[in-house]
Amino acid sequence: MQRTVLVTGASGGIGSAVACRLADYGASIRVLVRDPAKLPLSVANATTSITMGSVLDSATMLAAAAGGGSCDAIVCCVDFPAAEYPKHMEAVAIAVQCAARTGAALIVPSPKLAIGAGFRTPVGPGRRRSPTTRLGAIRARSDVMVREKALEARVPLTLLRLADVYGPNTRMPMLVPIIEAALDGRTIIWPGPLDTRIELLFITDAAEAITKATFNPRRDTDYTVAGFAPITANDFCGLVAANTGGRSRIRTATSFGVGFRTKISQFEPTMVLSDEVLLAAEPFRQDFGYTPTVDYATGIRECLRWVSSGRHVESVSVSVSNPPKSDFSPRS
Repeated sequence: MQRTVLVTGASGGIGSAVACRLADYGASIRVLVRDPAKLPLSVANATTSITMGSVLDSATMLAAAAGGGSCDAIVCCVDFPAAEYPKHMEAVAIAVQCAARTGAALIVPSPKLAIGAGFRTPVGPGRRRSPTTRLGAIRARSDVMVREKALEARVPLTLLRLADVYGPNTRMPMLVPIIEAALDGRTIIWPGPLDTRIELLFITDAAEAITKATFNPRRDTDYTVAGFAPITANDFCGLVAANTGGRSRIRTATSFGVGFRTKISQFEPTMVLSDEVLLAAEPFRQDFGYTPTVDYATGIRECLRWVSSGRHVESVSVSVSNPPKSDFSPRS
């Protein structure tokens, strides 16, 4: 039986990849976007319904989900900037109530900064520590809120805490400068200690994980989705340099002045740089038969091609539906 799925944030990197992967699995895709002109052509071709509007408008989201019929799942891929996390919490609260009204399951990808550092022990739902950043604490409260609201509304919820996602069309505020430096033959500057182990998840692997969770929704479940494998920052930067001719040296920002380190700290919300944050992979692998397949060398080459092309993103003007008015509004 074909599943009908609403994807929010489908004009973004993860949302567009998820929409396309769901379509590959045979799902009927509906999307809610603020600006359809920014919707990648691949997503526009894969969707059956495109609604223009905001995820902060409850009537619009309900209309996008219903779309003249039932909705099996809502995947919340919209992610507001760190300074606007209250809007993210509002959007997810609206999605919960929309799922309750339509009988849909809810899948919410979440960044790993909400979990905290593992200190060489992989963290997961059964083993976690307090977030190490202010923004991590805010996002952790958001995750608690969505679980409470989903339980109250009896909505099947799958919360996926992903390793840092990288790849074409994704937000890579730390990696893009590194790649640009390597392409120009300049020194690669890593914002944290070079011996810290990190793990990254290529965008297609992230989309595969979210798709598997969407086709097999669970009730009140909480998973961590680990990256391809732990790798030191020095080795990762070395792969970037090797794929650009090996001209770049690698240095850590800790060897620079306080002013530079303060400037570079803007990247902290995306990756916790001084602590190791490795995620437990086994529960999700066991329940969904999922393992990341894109190794770092392959992922880096894709990122290099993307950055070299000027970060080009296909877009297309498409017709959109005008959602009807609704008396639906989220409960506080």
